[in-house]
Amino acid sequence: MNPPVDGPLTLTARALNAAGSSSPLDGADAFKDATAPSLTVTEPEDGVVVELSAVTVKGTCTDAHLQSFTIDGEETPRDGNGAFEKAVFLSGGAWGTWIEAVAEDEYRNVTVVTRTVEVAPLEVQITSPQDGQVLDATSVTVTGTVRGPRDAEVFVNGQRAERNGESFSLANLPLTEGPNILTAHAQPPGDSAESVISVIRDTTNPAVTIEVPDSTDIFDALSVDVAGRVDDPTVQSVTVNGVEAHVYNLYGDLHGTYFVAVAVPLSADGACELVAEATDAAGHTGSGSVTVTRDTLPPELAITSPEDGSTVYHTPIAVSGTVWDATLYDVRVNRLKAVIADGTFTVAEVPLPLDGLNAVVAVARDSVGRQTTRWITVNRKLAPSVTVLDVVSSSRSTDGLAKVKIFGTVDHAAGICGRNETHPSYKDGTLPVANQVSGTMQGTGLSSVDSSTLPRMPSMCL
Repeated sequence: MNPPVDGPLTLTARALNAAGSSSPLDGADAFKDATAPSLTVTEPEDGVVVELSAVTVKGTCTDAHLQSFTIDGEETPRDGNGAFEKAVFLSGGAWGTWIEAVAEDEYRNVTVVTRTVEVAPLEVQITSPQDGQVLDATSVTVTGTVRGPRDAEVFVNGQRAERNGESFSLANLPLTEGPNILTAHAQPPGDSAESVISVIRDTTNPAVTIEVPDSTDIFDALSVDVAGRVDDPTVQSVTVNGVEAHVYNLYGDLHGTYFVAVAVPLSADGACELVAEATDAAGHTGSGSVTVTRDTLPPELAITSPEDGSTVYHTPIAVSGTVWDATLYDVRVNRLKAVIADGTFTVAEVPLPLDGLNAVVAVARDSVGRQTTRWITVNRKLAPSVTVLDVVSSSRSTDGLAKVKIFGTVDHAAGICGRNETHPSYKDGTLPVANQVSGTMQGTGLSSVDSSTLPRMPSMCL
């Protein structure tokens, strides 16, 4: 007996007993539906890879007694011919998206059609500028590539980039001085991808400071070590007077770079300028300098006045000369401090304590402890000081000349003489002349002196 076909049915039943007797036939109307709904998905194909974040599911679903039709659990409308069309958003996972269409009729016949759709992997990459690039500009154009869903939008640091196929670009993105983070973010529905790089804006010259040595430092050496700091995020090199410095970036300080240059020559005694020059990755240069003093030689010293061995007839005397030193401290002459100006020194009054030879000693000292000594001898020869207290006339001599007596004092151990050198005896200081000096008066001076009874003494002229 063949099973009944789908459609209306009349169901009859008759009961038989053991004797073969039967009951009247009873019938009932029924409807048979053992056929599942007809469901066909025409798009997308199973296993397809798409470049969109959403796919349109198309097909037809027919059944005379259809109760429900869903795609991914959502009731989906159909037209009068049973055609349907529904957009389904896709995930970007490695396993793709599972799409399930389910049709069920009133008699619980079910048809299920599935599709697996894979979304092309979402990739975004900044290609320009390069990661770590130094830019001598206030803004930058960011370009790159994006692969995956064609409807994925790209934003760079929150600004929408222009997309053209698998390329994107954003012009005039502002930069701040120093490090800048650039982030390209692609985000279709249900997925996202990023590309992050760092660039450095460098539009200023390096600021260079020499911290050691100080401008007050004095060096008894031919070279010196120089250390300092450069404020610039992209320092490439530092030289000090042409000597390459070691460059350090301590503690990850992006703006603080330290340098040390070893054995930088000091050119000559005197003021020496040390110039540190830094160059950054953008080609900018900056410099800092300090002037120190080199002093490796003792002072140059000469006494120019008076001349060595000269004779003077007074005391004190002026002593002067020339002096030079990179760090001259002072000049003293016989312990008296000299006045120094324009490479010369002068002491206005230097006493000569001895009658005869006196030593004049000049000493120049510098700030590093060196000294130079120069000395000369000066012969002191003082003129006597004679005071005439009285002149007394005496009797005339037989030759008709008048004779006088002269009384006075002398303060020097020298003789007293008239024109004919009659020498009295005397004592130093202001003691009275003990002997009579006689001579003839001619006008206002002595013309002759009688010295026959006087001792001979060192002469001093009146």
